[in-house]
Amino acid sequence: MCGISFIVSNKPQDFKYIYDMTDSVAHRGKDAFGYYTDHKTVAMGHRRLKIIDLSDNANQPMCVGGCYIVYNGEIYNYIELKDELKCLGHDFSTDSDTEVLLAAYIQWGSDCLNKLNGMFGFVIYDPQKGLVFAARDRFGIKPIYWWRTKTGATLFASEIKQFLVHPDWQATGNINTIKDFLSSGLVDHTEETLFKDVYQLRGGEAVLMPIDDVDVKKYKYRWYSLGAKEDSVLQNVESYDQCIVKFGELLEDSVKLRMRSDVTVGSCLSGGLDSSSIVCLSVKHTDPKNFNTFTLLANDLRYDERKYAKSVVEKTGSNAHYIDVDAAELFENIRKLVWYQDEPFTSTSMYGQWKVFKTAKKSGVPVILDGQGADEILLGYHYAFPVRFKNLVSSGKYLQLARELFLTRNIPNFSYVNILKTVVSYWLKRNKTDTTTTYKNIPSDFSSLKAYSKTLLEYTSLPALLHWEDRNSMCHTVESRLPFLDYRLVEFLYSLPDDYKLYDAITKRILRDAMKGELPEDVRMRMDKIGFATDEEIWFRENVDIFRKHYYSAVDESCGLLGGHDIDKFEKVASGEIPYDFSIWRVICFGVWKRLFCVNLRVLE
Repeated sequence: MCGISFIVSNKPQDFKYIYDMTDSVAHRGKDAFGYYTDHKTVAMGHRRLKIIDLSDNANQPMCVGGCYIVYNGEIYNYIELKDELKCLGHDFSTDSDTEVLLAAYIQWGSDCLNKLNGMFGFVIYDPQKGLVFAARDRFGIKPIYWWRTKTGATLFASEIKQFLVHPDWQATGNINTIKDFLSSGLVDHTEETLFKDVYQLRGGEAVLMPIDDVDVKKYKYRWYSLGAKEDSVLQNVESYDQCIVKFGELLEDSVKLRMRSDVTVGSCLSGGLDSSSIVCLSVKHTDPKNFNTFTLLANDLRYDERKYAKSVVEKTGSNAHYIDVDAAELFENIRKLVWYQDEPFTSTSMYGQWKVFKTAKKSGVPVILDGQGADEILLGYHYAFPVRFKNLVSSGKYLQLARELFLTRNIPNFSYVNILKTVVSYWLKRNKTDTTTTYKNIPSDFSSLKAYSKTLLEYTSLPALLHWEDRNSMCHTVESRLPFLDYRLVEFLYSLPDDYKLYDAITKRILRDAMKGELPEDVRMRMDKIGFATDEEIWFRENVDIFRKHYYSAVDESCGLLGGHDIDKFEKVASGEIPYDFSIWRVICFGVWKRLFCVNLRVLE
């Protein structure tokens, strides 16, 4: 896992900024660094976290066959690809996946992307063909941003803060995306960021452009689309029982691949179904006593999952670490959190995750497995129920609808009222004609759970979670790996009928059935949904004055974007007149971000 910097221009440039760009993300890789420039067209910088092939021969920028690469990520099937490339005549001087990736480009060109099973954001410079090739993995696990300077240079980077060192940089807020964040908590739902003119390649996107015309928008294309191959996935898998077996095999192979490492591997363990499944499968491929798990504790019993985590630890014999958090620590670290994230975030649960990765680093575990992606593809969120009910109505399955409406009463913390409020609010916002927001660009086809799942994976849920996961892990120089986002697993699950994933009010049905005998039963069949949650509402009630100070400051400095109605809302929440909601934290975090990055909002333009 690493940090990359890349500058390309068809005009004379001062490439000295490549050093500061790279140093600004030293936290992403403290084991090695390197640079390359031809002093006229390109400059490349890299910070390395050594995970596979710990020798200096695997440092970057790397050159193979006259092509240069800076790369952030892991290609998990690099061993199999290496064997294939050897048969095609390629020789290798390292044991790294980086050299395999570059050789794959030399062999197959941009089509090499279809060969890769992994997470990545990379830029390749091919001087012989006069090309720059940049790409991001299928689901956007690893980031890659780009920005065009006034002098015509195009800069690629792992984090937005890398652009701050350039003299052309001006921190101007993107009012459209800021409004989306403040009103709905949406981030990373578009190629735009909260900084004006700073863009990201989205998951499954690439750029193949000539060095004499460095226009990313002109040469950007989508190299991967979920669902393109779904018709062929189930050729030999028909019954639900067969699918359980196939899914179990895919999940275990995904975990096994992500255990490939020359350093210690551990796992997050929230106590939920996803992370618990990963832990139980991981210990089958390593010594359980040397496998570390990391669990966040909460004082509020509504959010505390320690009993479930301990159940998994007892079953697996893994080495457990338990982590406390409190509000005082949160506000002591809030500026640091926002700085590493580059953009504001929606809830204090991000601080809980930050503490988990911090503990992993202190415990000497530089690679952590985590369960991101499972809820989106396996329909784990309770908000899938209204879509399910709608589908049952439209298909005339009224008896099944009545049965499932009755059975959802057994789900802890399930509220019809809250679900319906959220759905109604969502649709009202989607139907607004306000052209100043990008929210309306999110697909609104929820005619099926498959369409709903695709929206979660590509727009509303997963992109933001992956952003936070990457920054929270990398700020502690820890690599996070996500078994549920193996593209083979995602494509398989995406192709399955809705009933295989959500049926009789049982979410993640196929995962629960596949893990029978592997998971403790109390974990396998728990129906509540928590994750790494924090005691945010309790923190608010016990520290109202601190929250008020930060909230009022954000409103005062918002250039009219926030106003008196927001102050009124805060005081009603503080007095208990209306319930607490996450919009309070969003305003606070937005204010910290604006001050920290000196963002000019230009609201009145």
